[in-house]
Amino acid sequence: AASMTGAVGHKRVSKDFIESCLMPVPPLHEQRRIVVILDEALEGIAIAKSNAETNIQSARALFESYLQSAFSQQGNGWMDSTIGEVIRFIDYRGKTPAKTSSGVRLITAKNVKMGYLQETPMEFIASANYRNWMTRGIPHKGDVLFTTEAPLANVAQLDTDEKVAFAQRVIIMQPDAAKLDNTFLKYLLLSGPVQRLIRAKGTGATVQGIKARLLRLIKISFPKTIAEQKKIVEMLDELNAETEHLESIYQQKLAALEALKRSLLHQAFSGKL
Repeated sequence: AASMTGAVGHKRVSKDFIESCLMPVPPLHEQRRIVVILDEALEGIAIAKSNAETNIQSARALFESYLQSAFSQQGNGWMDSTIGEVIRFIDYRGKTPAKTSSGVRLITAKNVKMGYLQETPMEFIASANYRNWMTRGIPHKGDVLFTTEAPLANVAQLDTDEKVAFAQRVIIMQPDAAKLDNTFLKYLLLSGPVQRLIRAKGTGATVQGIKARLLRLIKISFPKTIAEQKKIVEMLDELNAETEHLESIYQQKLAALEALKRSLLHQAFSGKL
């Protein structure tokens, strides 16, 4: 500990300590034996990790293909409309709430990912301020959340009945329940064709975004009946669950391979190989 110096929170080891530190080194032939073992093992681990990462990408690409197909093959039972004709916006953009260490959870664009809500960063506003803050409309479980910039066009659904507050680059979408199913809308907005339409209307030299009035004009198509929409949702839910299961398996494999790599290096430099 005496060898550690530097400013608070920024420790460093002195050059003199490094130069004087004694490191046990095995004979040259033993070093070469260890190097051969590590070279072979680490190369195998690198290949296995690359394969796992490729499989994750392939699983996601396959789901994206199914998603695009679902919204590209429109039959006679589909109707054309625009986002603004069938969806109500609740828009808290432009307002900046006072954040607190606890209270009502605050959801911003940083929480909205492609298809799901991420818990972090976990931010709050004071519970006593909730009623005065949420004057533009109250969100409900299942509402579709859309990020208008940084990033543009991330889409998720609100997954809780608890009170939550919104701010910063998020529009809450509440479709006409008689015309459009919430989850169908989520998948529709995630689909390649609609994503491309939205991005084509995007503006901004450095950070691409879309104005609410332009977002309302985006053309969308959907089955006329909620029952048919729910059939498509059921199929996509099943495919998405399978994709997430495969991704989870390969993520676990990646973690195990990284742990194996650390274990091999530890054994190599503690004389256990």
